[in-house]
Amino acid sequence: MAAYLIRRVFQMLVVLFFTALATYLLLSLTTDGILPGGENQHKTTPQEIALIRAKYELDFYFPFRFARWLTGLPNGPIVIGGQEWFSNVALGCYIERADPPICDQYLYLKDIPKYHPDVKSSKGVIRGDFGLSSGISKGRPAWEVIQSRLRPTLELSILSLVFSLLIGIPMGIYSAVNQYSRFDYFSTTLAFIGTSMPSFFFALLMILVFSVMPIFWKDALPWLPRMPSGSYVAARDYDIASWLPSIQAGSTIDHLLHLLMPVTVLTVISVAGWSRFVRTSMLEVLRQDYVRTARAKG
Repeated sequence: MAAYLIRRVFQMLVVLFFTALATYLLLSLTTDGILPGGENQHKTTPQEIALIRAKYELDFYFPFRFARWLTGLPNGPIVIGGQEWFSNVALGCYIERADPPICDQYLYLKDIPKYHPDVKSSKGVIRGDFGLSSGISKGRPAWEVIQSRLRPTLELSILSLVFSLLIGIPMGIYSAVNQYSRFDYFSTTLAFIGTSMPSFFFALLMILVFSVMPIFWKDALPWLPRMPSGSYVAARDYDIASWLPSIQAGSTIDHLLHLLMPVTVLTVISVAGWSRFVRTSMLEVLRQDYVRTARAKG
């Protein structure tokens, strides 16, 4: 058992490594658009281009660039007993001439602290440093951006998983025990609809029906509640119906109302898969010989 677990862990690490390598390679292919091109290339000095390349660590050769992204190493000369080793090993090209393509100034191991200080370089993905965000919250550490979205993501995932299991498993068992009944046909139809409908499309329908349409129907149907859509909590107090009290922004009720529609969407999509899986597994068990023997014995 121990040998099996060790082998599986090793295989998982190998898969993760090559997945990270392929992902980083694809991302590296998109970095060409960062550097000035066309007319702007002639207006930019080689030193300015070198600073841009150093900012995104494009002056490293790909193996060293990937190693720094993954582990944060190499980050400078190797010091053993107060003596530096491999200081003059070239890891890349700091100033590169485009026409003809030639390297005017190499990037050596001893130059890393000078051109790539710690405050600008990633300490490695395996150390939890994903660099700085270039999209959402530009310039902010990417891990902080992930953390800010982690709690809502976990809430949605855990709640939808719990509700989908509580609904999908009993539905699948009942459908299997009562195979070809009206309930079985009904649940099968709902499962096919749930698995074939994209979650984003179902979410848009929910927003349209429960958030947008009540605005147009408020004169004819003033009692119809209007559910909040988007965000984690509301920015200010609001009313969902004339016959209900006002909802205070940031309260527990406000948070639950914002969770209601996204959790419903994810639950419906998941219930379809769980119910079909449990139904199929249950039917396989019910056809086993020991179940037939037990039925024959009463």
